[in-house]
Amino acid sequence: MIPSPIDAIDEAVLTRLTINGVSESRTLEFKRELPSGSNDDKKEFLADVTAFANSHGGDLIYGVAERDGLAAATPGLAVDDPDTTRLRLENILRDGVEPRLAGVRMVWVPLASGASALVIRVPQSPAGPHRIKFANSGRFVARGGGGKYDMDAHELRQAFSASEALPERLRALHVAAVASATTGANLPFRIHAQPMAIVSLLPYGVLRETRDYDVTPETALAPIKAGGFEPLHLIEGVLLHSPLNAGGPEESNFNSVRSYALTHRRGRIDVAWTIGGTRDIGGSSPVRLVWPNSFEEGLTEAVGCGIARLRQYGVDGPWLIAASVSGLAEHHLNLGGGYFSEAAWRDAASLGDVLIEQPSEEALEPLLNAFWLAFGVPRRDA
Repeated sequence: MIPSPIDAIDEAVLTRLTINGVSESRTLEFKRELPSGSNDDKKEFLADVTAFANSHGGDLIYGVAERDGLAAATPGLAVDDPDTTRLRLENILRDGVEPRLAGVRMVWVPLASGASALVIRVPQSPAGPHRIKFANSGRFVARGGGGKYDMDAHELRQAFSASEALPERLRALHVAAVASATTGANLPFRIHAQPMAIVSLLPYGVLRETRDYDVTPETALAPIKAGGFEPLHLIEGVLLHSPLNAGGPEESNFNSVRSYALTHRRGRIDVAWTIGGTRDIGGSSPVRLVWPNSFEEGLTEAVGCGIARLRQYGVDGPWLIAASVSGLAEHHLNLGGGYFSEAAWRDAASLGDVLIEQPSEEALEPLLNAFWLAFGVPRRDA
């Protein structure tokens, strides 16, 4: 796989492959021509893509000529309608693979000659192993250093077991993030003693890869609604946090912060921020409130900006987004217009997780709905 975000791949990147004579590998393959409409070419295309998905992921590059497995030239492809060509290949994948593949991205790279190259980035799949079902093929294909090969019974058993165990292993990372946020474990401070949200962005490949990314304060995710932040370098990665002890006069907020974001060197992110507090609204006594916009806008920002940050390192989805809330007991959800929900009876809740390919409110809707239901209120229309 080319060590760059797919959107950053240009002609210069492809030219370096040929200048350096980069070899095909378990995560990289070159093709001179696009697959035609023949059944044999379609089967070969499906085998190439599923082999990456069933193994470690990788880049399939069309328009690069190879010689003895080494990138030799970049003649590119003469394509009249790139969008139609991409749609044709996407349809082949949609109809020819079971279960369907998620997270495959296709990007055209224009060349100075007027031709183009096509980079297809295939993530290691969370739902594998994938079977080719086109024209009664039925093959399960994987990829090693020597290219692709048919998986045997032992490899299939291992692949099915790993696929079933992966979601729970990812959820365990979020559970650890919640424990750190709520207790201050493994952190030099804690979050203010107020209702808080904790969100984890977990690319499905994070447990299958051993890469350490060069995370810096300039490239790490900034905390939610921080109004300024300070960096800390930790064993795990780079922690950006809001100013210490800036939570108001409450003594309980000493040595605490309003929000933080921890960008892990292994390519994942944990975010925590406060979503409520006690306010005097003109009654006989202050009211403990949670603001839905603080959660909803914070979740959208954390996921959208977090995914953009990770992609700059070449980390891509699909993504498991896990969310939890804590400190809700005896707090009311502010419904607007002077209306409030009943006080929450539970102090902490897991809002669940969603698997997404691209950040959007629609993709995050199950988490948004669960947040409102923690106060016994169906989510209002946006």
